[in-house]
Amino acid sequence: MYGDIRPDMEAQMQSWESRHAKVREQASQALVMAARGKKDAAFEQSMRAEKSAMQAKLTGKLGIDWKRRPTAPECRKVIGALVALPVP
Repeated sequence: MYGDIRPDMEAQMQSWESRHAKVREQASQALVMAARGKKDAAFEQSMRAEKSAMQAKLTGKLGIDWKRRPTAPECRKVIGALVALPVP
């Protein structure tokens, strides 16, 4: 599938791609919720997407202070950054 890559490297790539797909799916769900006016649900979904991205080591910290509820511009920043992740 990936040319002359060792089988263990190919498995790592497939694992990375599946984690990446999960994050993109969560981010797109957050956008849909926001578009439908479900701001609280969109906020929660965007936070889940950011946490998944951090766990998968796909993105760095996006500047959210976890001790307080992020503002709407911060939520848009998170969603935008997650949706903008490159497609492998």
